[in-house]
Amino acid sequence: AESLVLRDHAHSRYCTEVDPSKRRGMLDILRDVYPTRSLVTVRHPIDSWLSMLNNDFIEFPDASLEEYCRRYLQFLSDHADLPIVHYEDFTADPDSVIGGMCDILDLRVAPPWKDFLIAIRLSGDSGRTGSVIGSRARLALPDGLAEEARRSESYALLCRRLDYAPEIKH
Repeated sequence: AESLVLRDHAHSRYCTEVDPSKRRGMLDILRDVYPTRSLVTVRHPIDSWLSMLNNDFIEFPDASLEEYCRRYLQFLSDHADLPIVHYEDFTADPDSVIGGMCDILDLRVAPPWKDFLIAIRLSGDSGRTGSVIGSRARLALPDGLAEEARRSESYALLCRRLDYAPEIKH
C-alpha cells in the first residue's frame, strides 16, 4: 500500500490571533475522510519559545511565555490521543527514534534516511538547519525570561505534562 506523509505545522492554528477552538486542524479534517496515523513532536517549551522569539513568529495577543504555554497546553489537549516524541530524544539517538516513529506511522525506514536530509525541505522548517543531527546550544535568553518562567503557572504545568525540568539552564 502507498502512504502519503503530511507534516502538520500547527503554528497557524495555535499561535495567531485566531482562537484555535474556532478552526479545525488538518488531522481533524483528514480523519473525517481517510484512515490516519499520527504523532506529535515536542521540544522543551523554553527552546520552542526562544525559537519563536528569534524568528519573530509571535502573532498572538499577550505575547508572553504564559500565553504561549497556555496555547501549547491547548494543542496537547487537542491531540491527547496521539503518541509524543521528544526532539531531545531524537537528537540523542536519531536512528532509534526514527525507527519508533516509523513503527507508529506504519512506515518502512529507508536505511540511508540521513543521506536525504540535506535534500528535503519541509514546510515549517524555520529553525536552525544543517545536515548533522545533534543537540544544539540553547539560544540566548532575553532579560527577564527566567523570572517569567518561574512565575508562569502554564509553563510549570506544561513542563510537568511533557516531563521536562522547569529549571532554565543556559
